[in-house]
Amino acid sequence: MATYMGCDSVVRDDEGFTALHLAIWHSTNFRSKIEIFKLLLAANPSLGLIPNFAGTTALMQAASDGHFEMVKLLLAACPETLDLVDQHQSTALLYAASKHRFEIINLLLAAKPRNIRAADRSNWNVLHYCVSSSHGHAEIVEKILAIDPSLIRTRNSSRQTPLWLAVDKGCDNELIENLFHRFPLAMHMTDGSGRAAHDMAVEHNNDFAMKFFKENC
Repeated sequence: MATYMGCDSVVRDDEGFTALHLAIWHSTNFRSKIEIFKLLLAANPSLGLIPNFAGTTALMQAASDGHFEMVKLLLAACPETLDLVDQHQSTALLYAASKHRFEIINLLLAAKPRNIRAADRSNWNVLHYCVSSSHGHAEIVEKILAIDPSLIRTRNSSRQTPLWLAVDKGCDNELIENLFHRFPLAMHMTDGSGRAAHDMAVEHNNDFAMKFFKENC
């Protein structure tokens, strides 16, 4: 991953935002926002490579906010922005995953599948983020694991596995079963506080998970 620094000649505000960043936020009319965005990119495609002072690029912001069309435009104009990281080592893919923007995750993975192993400073990767919500999406989890099955064994800096997170966040039963069958040992792996996935099922009174773990112990 890389950090882009060649931005001395570009006008930015006191937080380092360029006009391209601001175009993502500052129009209530989506169509006019897109037209402004297109004009800015056409005039200077390298704007897509320039982060604010926290390292956030326009692609990261568009991915986080769920602006699918803007993400497509940025990928076409400056695909190398996919490799940039912010001050927390987060990529655009991780921004999208942290907000559960599943359509954008699909788009970014199609553009550069090898970025799937990127992890931020807390060692959260795309799979951790995708199962860290009750809206965890089984289809995107399947796609992620088809690209890199080894992600099922990864732990974040709190030593939480994807299975642990799925149980803790109340993901649907099918997703919990799928994660377990891909890596059964995760059921017994504890986080930094000594809690296993079964403990989280008990803590959240998840009857399905408690019964499922008992049957598969």
